[in-house]
Amino acid sequence: MMTLETQSFKSFSGSPKSSNLPWDLLPNTHELITLADERSDDYQANQPFAHIVLDNFLNTTAARTLANCFPKPEEDFWVRTHISDEIKSASAVESVFPSPIRSVLYGLNSGPMLQFLERLTGISGYIVTGK
Repeated sequence: MMTLETQSFKSFSGSPKSSNLPWDLLPNTHELITLADERSDDYQANQPFAHIVLDNFLNTTAARTLANCFPKPEEDFWVRTHISDEIKSASAVESVFPSPIRSVLYGLNSGPMLQFLERLTGISGYIVTGK
């Protein structure tokens, strides 16, 4: 089984001295290791296909912070598409997102999070290495 290095997401989510962001937006690496180990069997056993629901993955403060700064549907921030029966709002420009949301997006795409997913799912190759 792969091991995760002990590091935290503090570089993504700030600290009390360096940012006005909450410094616990995402679980730290130790919490992710524990969660993956505790829930990997549940992931594998769920039907009709392998999946997982992680209640309280974000703490209440983080969830409220993100909800409060998330752009409203009517804001010009969004690029809107209407194709057939799909109506979507999206943004491909991450720099326009508020800082807390960017921090979480970066954290969810970080090496420790990808390692967490590999450990949780048993599927390797989330992290592509090569020349």
